[in-house]
Amino acid sequence: MRRGAKALLILGVSIPAALFDDGRLFLFVPVLINAALLVAFRRTLVNGPSMVETFARLRGRNLSTEEVVYCRIVSGVWCLFLALNGAVTLWLALYASLAWWTLYTGVLSYVLIATLPRDLPSSKKRMNRPPVSPALSPPPPHHRAIRSVIRRPSSLSATPSS
Repeated sequence: MRRGAKALLILGVSIPAALFDDGRLFLFVPVLINAALLVAFRRTLVNGPSMVETFARLRGRNLSTEEVVYCRIVSGVWCLFLALNGAVTLWLALYASLAWWTLYTGVLSYVLIATLPRDLPSSKKRMNRPPVSPALSPPPPHHRAIRSVIRRPSSLSATPSS
């Protein structure tokens, strides 16, 4: 977030909380943060390049078309997550007890954020390796063993006796 956006967020919650003498308005801060991140991610999907693509390019490498599409998909998943997470925090701020709001916004939402990219190592491998056509890639070792057995059927079969 930019400094101006942070200040606007703080003032946007602090001033009404002071005017209405109601600290419960601070329960809406996670909703506003999710909304701001959703707008940022969504804007990059509309205008391009996607947020995840921007982060991937910061590593100093060119991305293939397949990788760019993958980055757009991941950015879209983050948009969906931020919308759902914002809706849950809004519901909790409006209807749930402070204990439930605290549990979700202080623990559970962070667990969800951490588990969202749970396949990051496989994604990272896919992003770091050059794309290879399946027809050109060598077969796995067990396929080579099977092929060697198929090529030598006479060595495996018994010879008929005459």
